[in-house]
Amino acid sequence: QVFRTLCPKSPCFKRKCPLGDGQCPKGVDIRQINRCLGYAVSYKDIELARSNFYNLTDNPLEKCSGCAECAVKCVNGLDIKENIKKASVLFA
Repeated sequence: QVFRTLCPKSPCFKRKCPLGDGQCPKGVDIRQINRCLGYAVSYKDIELARSNFYNLTDNPLEKCSGCAECAVKCVNGLDIKENIKKASVLFA
């Protein structure tokens, strides 16, 4: 349910989504960003989204800040770079 809005072609769920399988050279688990963003987008619960994001062990967006383009590519066409931009604004 959470990822239906973020990944409309094929609802991705945390355990099935391949985005975190070592694709990012900086070790960012894109699934975690998308999961937290999904709470805001799908459930319209910004507080839940922020709470989950701020409880992550490290801020994955800090690792993304130096990248001109995201190395992670979604097989379903999810725009990872756009989601990172949205998360950067939401979780600033």
